[in-house]
Amino acid sequence: MTVDSESISLPLNATIIDAFDILFKVFFVMNVEFPKSLKFFYDFLETQVYETSTNVPYPSVVTFSNALRDYVERSESEDE
Repeated sequence: MTVDSESISLPLNATIIDAFDILFKVFFVMNVEFPKSLKFFYDFLETQVYETSTNVPYPSVVTFSNALRDYVERSESEDE
């Protein structure tokens, strides 16, 4: 990835998660607006995963996050 003519390299054993983590952090550090077509996706990551936003998340993001949390809790209780 190149940002302002500076390359950001990933180790050869980097995963897609590592790459996405760097991509998200570059957006955050550079204070660049996320693509509008992905606003809900990035809002979910920013407010629920990274917890870096002081903004109130979109209601659909809260609904999705709660549904995901409920699913994980049910799955874990079934495994016991």
